[in-house]
Amino acid sequence: EWQDASNAHASDEANEVKRLRKQLVAMEKGRKEHVQRSTTQARAAQLTIASQAKILQEKAGNLEVAQQEAQQYQQQVVSHQMELDHVMQAMQRTFAEKEQLVARLAQMQEQNLKLQAEHAEKAFTNNIGVGGMQFR
Repeated sequence: EWQDASNAHASDEANEVKRLRKQLVAMEKGRKEHVQRSTTQARAAQLTIASQAKILQEKAGNLEVAQQEAQQYQQQVVSHQMELDHVMQAMQRTFAEKEQLVARLAQMQEQNLKLQAEHAEKAFTNNIGVGGMQFR
């Protein structure tokens, strides 16, 4: 009886050891699968981050180029504005000169008309005088 109890106890222990080993193997398998999934996810995240970093670097490069272009355009605008200011000043001078010339031309035309009138009056007076002498 004691032998039977001892064998039964040994058999229970052997079954318990088998059950614990199966559980340990299953846990180890689960741990390996979890590590593998985590590694795969980490690699995917690493690739995503690397891809996003590359995109951000490209955008930063594009932004730098755009900023340089904007600065060049801004300098061109300032340069063109200065040119426009010079042209406007030249136009104002030209218009002022034109007004002076128009005024001078009007004066000269007025003097010319006076001279023509005086000349016509003298010629008329001379003709009357000459004509009057002829009829005597």
